[in-house]
Amino acid sequence: MVNVTYVSGNESLIDKAAPLWKELNKQHLSLSLYFKDYYRALSFEDGKRSIQQRVSGGEIRIDLALDNSGQPVAYCVTSIDRKLMGEVDSIL
Repeated sequence: MVNVTYVSGNESLIDKAAPLWKELNKQHLSLSLYFKDYYRALSFEDGKRSIQQRVSGGEIRIDLALDNSGQPVAYCVTSIDRKLMGEVDSIL
């Protein structure tokens, strides 16, 4: 049985979600009918930078689900901008 540990924090945890984000991006690329060029060109760094710029002056929260070895098996990136508008930015 896999024991899952949950960790929450700020954007300092975002790089831990990178491997899962990349897998999700591959899935979107393979399933997309109209946005293949977008997903093909989108890198994790581009996505991270986009969130950071949009939320400038706000807050980013990262929630990670970690397996027994401490590897992320799921994540959620949420943000609130300086106007207090919230968004789920990425989830897997």
